[in-house]
Amino acid sequence: MGATKPSDEERFALLLQIVRQGRLVNGKALQRQVMKPITWFEIDASAQRENFYPEPYFATNLQATLASNEVVEPDMVCFCDIPYEPVAHFRIHTAKYNRFGIAFSKDFLISHGASPVFYIARTARTTLRLVGHGDHADFFRDESYPSLLGSARNRGEFYDELRHRLLDLVESQANLVQEMLETYNKGASDPQLHRLALYRAIDLPVALFTYFFGYTKFFDPTLPEDDPCNFYMEREWRLLGEVKFTIGNIARVLLPSEFIECFRIEAPEYDGPILELPDPSAP
Repeated sequence: MGATKPSDEERFALLLQIVRQGRLVNGKALQRQVMKPITWFEIDASAQRENFYPEPYFATNLQATLASNEVVEPDMVCFCDIPYEPVAHFRIHTAKYNRFGIAFSKDFLISHGASPVFYIARTARTTLRLVGHGDHADFFRDESYPSLLGSARNRGEFYDELRHRLLDLVESQANLVQEMLETYNKGASDPQLHRLALYRAIDLPVALFTYFFGYTKFFDPTLPEDDPCNFYMEREWRLLGEVKFTIGNIARVLLPSEFIECFRIEAPEYDGPILELPDPSAP
């Protein structure tokens, strides 16, 4: 917590603020000025555009590759699943993000929608192949046809091509729905069919960007475990939106030893355990 703060005193102040407010929220969500619709349709005969936004909100960048982890920027809160005994388990994490934190039980976070991310090693090979019998047995091995299942792409390239194909599917479905809306004849057409098609066309991109792309995290497996860009050791869980909690929901507070007494004074309503985190640079 507070990795971007320049001093431990400021990180401690941030922790106190969060504990007192009972709210965890993505800082970028608080600063967001403009929201882009995830999809839109022209609903009526006047061709008035209707925009649809997901809530909790997420921004998208279709120019980025999926393996860059920049295609989706959800308004989310992130947690790390780190065993608190022995304390040495925290050494890599605190070296990156410092020694101030709040822990919650998994049951509490799961009830709010938290789930682990899907880690993917960018350079892993895609070994799955389709084979057949008969005249077209080698169809998927034909290099002139760019089949996902016929080339030895690495996993980053594989998922990015899959993303393009999924988005093509989204666009095709949206175009079909738009054609239906343009031919809608009030009193003669069945509105339930149009409504169902609209739901499906909107559900698909929202579900893809949130619970598929938004929970997918690529990492470079060649980097050392303590490298800031090797995310695998974080064992990240994500929760879309914000987390509202009470003092009683906090399972454990994590602090450097020199701040424990001050925390007890500043937050006397908290009587739960405090885990002392040593300096990760110490031998």
